[in-house]
Amino acid sequence: MAQIGQIIIVLANKGGVGKSTVAANLAAGLARRGFRVGLGDADIHGPNAAQFFGQQGERVKITARGIRPRRYRSPDQQSEVRIGSLGFFLPETDAPVVWRDAYKFDYIHHLVGSYDWGE
Repeated sequence: MAQIGQIIIVLANKGGVGKSTVAANLAAGLARRGFRVGLGDADIHGPNAAQFFGQQGERVKITARGIRPRRYRSPDQQSEVRIGSLGFFLPETDAPVVWRDAYKFDYIHHLVGSYDWGE
């Protein structure tokens, strides 16, 4: 956590308003401008950050340093976004997630603290 400089949260109380779209475009735009960017997809019921970056069906690796986020490189190879999402752990992209609130909190905690977001 100490190596994370800034955290930007995109949220709303209503579904279907474009939170994931805004978050993905914000991440890509900041990366394009030279910032090191990690996108933590905390949407438990519709984790689709992987789809925005063509990573659906991919899996993450777990190392001694933590969960390694997937890396998306722009087509021109000039920018990179690291992506952490529950979608990488689900057997299918549309698999339902039915968790109690305590599990949801734990997942969000791990999204920030257990991922090896790197330097």
